[in-house]
Amino acid sequence: EDSADQRLMESEFRCQELETRLEIAEQEMEAMRSQMKRQQAHAEAEREELIAQFQDKEARLLQATSEESQSQTLLLEQELGSKIQILEQTLAKERREFQDEHEEYKKLLRESNAKLEQMEGRMQSTVKRFENELGQSQQREERALRKADDRVAQTMAVLDERNDEISHLKEMIRVMESKVNEHEEGVEEAE
Repeated sequence: EDSADQRLMESEFRCQELETRLEIAEQEMEAMRSQMKRQQAHAEAEREELIAQFQDKEARLLQATSEESQSQTLLLEQELGSKIQILEQTLAKERREFQDEHEEYKKLLRESNAKLEQMEGRMQSTVKRFENELGQSQQREERALRKADDRVAQTMAVLDERNDEISHLKEMIRVMESKVNEHEEGVEEAE
């Protein structure tokens, strides 16, 4: 029984440990989602600002008609285009990293759920085995009690028989003593 209780306690402890790990993993995933949203919002804001700067400078440069102004406009477009491209690449990389981490946490969650189900199955099996052993023990005790009751009944029956025999013997002795007394009285009278 102590061993079964210990196994139950170990199963419950492992289940609680898995649940704690799952909660921590979910909290970390939620924190990563929030961080990714903030980073995306910040990157989008930077991108919008760059586009606005580009559009503002482009509007001013369009007023210039000289070749130098056109050359500066081209350089500015190239510079802003390069910055936007780098920013988009950074965003794409962060999205991939977040997706990879998200998949890793999903994998951990699936494995943890599978382990939890296995532990629950083992715990239920242990409980069922313990209940079966307890039932068998009760059945053995009941059989032993029935045998003891049968032996007591048999002993009582034997004692009743012995009491009947003793009573019968006592009656025979009493009759014999009565006859002996009568015989002695008869002898005394004859003398």
